Amino acid sequence: MNRRDQKADPARVAVFFGLFAALTAFPAVSGAQNGSTARPDWSRIRGVNYIPSYARSSSDMWQNYDADTVDRELGFVKGLGLNSVRVFLHFYPYEKNPAGALAVFGDFLNRCRRHGLTVLPVFFDSCGLDPRPDAVEMSAADAYAHFIQDPALPSQTRKRLEAVYREFALGRGKAVRVPIGKTTPVDVFIWRWWSPSPGYASLGREHWPALERYVAAALARGAGSPEIIAWEIMNEPGTLMDLPAGVCRQEAESRLDGFLAHFSDFIRKRAGPVPMTIGAENLDRMKRHEALVELLSIHSYDEPAELKAELEAATEWANQKRKPLLITECLANTRNWLTVFAEERLATDEGQLDHYRRILPLLMDSGLGWYSWGFVSGQMFGTFTHIVHPDGYRRPAAMFLEETLRAAQR
Repeated sequence: MNRRDQKADPARVAVFFGLFAALTAFPAVSGAQNGSTARPDWSRIRGVNYIPSYARSSSDMWQNYDADTVDRELGFVKGLGLNSVRVFLHFYPYEKNPAGALAVFGDFLNRCRRHGLTVLPVFFDSCGLDPRPDAVEMSAADAYAHFIQDPALPSQTRKRLEAVYREFALGRGKAVRVPIGKTTPVDVFIWRWWSPSPGYASLGREHWPALERYVAAALARGAGSPEIIAWEIMNEPGTLMDLPAGVCRQEAESRLDGFLAHFSDFIRKRAGPVPMTIGAENLDRMKRHEALVELLSIHSYDEPAELKAELEAATEWANQKRKPLLITECLANTRNWLTVFAEERLATDEGQLDHYRRILPLLMDSGLGWYSWGFVSGQMFGTFTHIVHPDGYRRPAAMFLEETLRAAQR
């Protein structure tokens, strides 16, 4: 995220939280209501991860909140027959303007309620790159040339740059704008302006009081809101891909474990009957943090055979722990993102539709609720995974998704 994400547009309301879990065409998937102990039928959740078309990042979503756009696009969610949305909150907008942040959070909740959508808010996120103050915006093609021509780029990094990002940077994504600073890593092609919240440097104990105020404010604003079905402590905690020089993985994991344990306890004391989850990037990560949550969740972008095996293993393990399980990221037309980013055969309308035809039936037959990745196209990374245009036009995969969901109700 560059400084644009930390500078609110005065024409819009300042923002803070992103929430996202919804119910519409499906039979009611109601959340905990006014302190009751009601629980949704997790297996009936059919949702999307929502970032509005105007936003370049989760921080930008809230700092430059556009209520009309959000309302229209939540209508697109409902129109496809989906019933839930997962949304990323972010610490930065709240830090800059607590009152404004809470106001937009309330507006978002109200709009989800009017559209019949429940919400799964995510407090923290390990994904993305820390903002570089010296970053200069340039095209992906120019950024690729910048990296390739850098004699200091390690050979292994150069090989990964060519294998993962060349096709995107010199083809479909060549005109995409990316922020490049002196220390920007090559993974800027996927993350662009997406920044972690709060970032590795802020996971230490000395930062907890400020983060506690952020979490407590969100919990208080969401208290009693029937659309909130769960709170997510952190998305993909093990990603940690922008670590400071000299920090080893073991040290980072230790700090992360302490952070998650603390905020699990902090949220549990304040969330009432609403359960917590952690958006685990794989089964091993889900197992590692299982004791911290009441609701298990997992992400998978695997091909059909691997996806089926992973979901079966995750379900078996969740049953052993007597805890419900959600798939909170899936279905995007990619091979685990960092194999070949924006692979052309998957990025076209035909490739995306073929991918949905292979993956969606497995999700529908899994007995699990799920949130797909890739909804409305716009300023975000990975637009090739999106299925609806800002004007409401649906790519073929979106029409197949709607047909599948409607058929399941007949």
